[in-house]
Amino acid sequence: FLGSHTMNIPQDNKTQYLLRISFPMMLSWLSCVLMVFVDRMFLANFSKEALAAAVAAGMSAWTFTFAAQTLAELSEIYVAQYNGAGKFEKLGACTWQMLYVAAFSILLFTPLAFLGESFYQNSINGLNKANYFKWLTLAGPFNVVLGSLMGFFVGQGKTFIITKAFILGNLVNVILDPLFIFGFEPILDSHGITGAAIATNIGLISQCLYLAYFFFSKENKEKLGTAKFSFRPSLLKADRKSTRLNSSH
Repeated sequence: FLGSHTMNIPQDNKTQYLLRISFPMMLSWLSCVLMVFVDRMFLANFSKEALAAAVAAGMSAWTFTFAAQTLAELSEIYVAQYNGAGKFEKLGACTWQMLYVAAFSILLFTPLAFLGESFYQNSINGLNKANYFKWLTLAGPFNVVLGSLMGFFVGQGKTFIITKAFILGNLVNVILDPLFIFGFEPILDSHGITGAAIATNIGLISQCLYLAYFFFSKENKEKLGTAKFSFRPSLLKADRKSTRLNSSH
C-alpha cells in the first residue's frame, strides 16, 4: 500500500489501522457538511428568506464544487502509487498536476457562477439565491486545490494533518459567520447571506493555506519534490510494473 518510511501496517489489527487511516478522510466531508450547517444556523436567525435561499442555491453550488474536489482527491492514488514504488521524488510532481487542474478550473467555475446568478435572479427570493450561489461557486477552484493537497497527504498515510486542517477551517467559519452575516458596527456592515458564503470561502482557503504550508516544507521540497511544478500529465498514468498494490482503492 504505502512505503515503509511512512508507516508500519500492523498485521494483527488491520481493521483498526484501516479505521485510523479512513476516519480523517470521512471527517473531511463531515467538515464540509458542518460548514453548511453553521451557515444555515446563523442564517435562520437572520431571516427566513436567507435560510431558504441557502438551502436551495447551496445544494446546487455544492454539487459542482464537491464533485470537483472529489476528482482532485484522485491524486492520492498516484501519490500512493509512487510512494509504494519508492519513487518519493515524484510525489510532489504528481500532486502539482492536480493543482494545475485547479488553475484550469477557474475557466469553468467563473462563468458557471455568473450563469447561476442569472438563473436564480428570476426566481422567488432570487437575489439571495443568486448571491449565495455565485460566491460559493467562485471559490470552486479552492475546493480543487484542497482535494489535491489532501491527496498528497492521504497517499502517504499522513491523515492527522488533514483532521487539523478541517478543524481550523471550521473554527474560522464559526467565528466569521456571525460577523459577516450580522455585521459588527461600526467596523463591519451586515452582509447577510453573501457574508455567510464569504465566511465559508475564507474557511476553505484557510484549510488550503494550512496544508500548503506543510506541502512546501523544506523536507518535502528536498525529499518529495514538492517544488517540481513542471506540467507533466504523464505522471498520472498507472505504472503497474513498479507499483505495489494500492489497497486503499
